[in-house]
Amino acid sequence: MTTEKPFKRARNTFSDALKG
Repeated sequence: MTTEKPFKRARNTFSDALKG
């Protein structure tokens, strides 16, 4: 589950980058 934290965080960053 520790991998879910960084993975979710990375996805959040990607979404933020897409959103601009």
